[in-house]
Amino acid sequence: MITGVGTDLIHLDRIEKVQIRSKQRFAQKVLGDHEYAVWQSRTNLDPQRGLRYLAGRFAAKEALCKSLGIGFRAPMRWHDFQLLNQDNGQPVWHFTGAVAHYVEQRQLTFHTSLSDDGKMLISFVVAEKTAAPSFSSSPSIQ
Repeated sequence: MITGVGTDLIHLDRIEKVQIRSKQRFAQKVLGDHEYAVWQSRTNLDPQRGLRYLAGRFAAKEALCKSLGIGFRAPMRWHDFQLLNQDNGQPVWHFTGAVAHYVEQRQLTFHTSLSDDGKMLISFVVAEKTAAPSFSSSPSIQ
């Protein structure tokens, strides 16, 4: 049963300006350890690719909070939920700490989509109550 839907639309130049103004600390604030490693790798290959990754993770986290109907407040903490990709590219959430407990307690699973056109990025998240949540607490980097 679908329990919530969240979406977030963001201009990539907004994230770029925040990153510059924060002297690159914005990525450290928003991304979990595994996401941060992926961001660094992508940024080293192509700064625009890294920017799209950072914007995508920010938008996805905002959309996930909206799908829960609670916004970005307790128990949500930036580093306690990470969006990583499976080998086939499918984005999968990985939860730890209080966020993992919150999601497990409510038997939730999430379906997530990201798309960008080079200037804007959109994330769409559907929250679904299931008998067995489809997420992992032990992420692998992709």
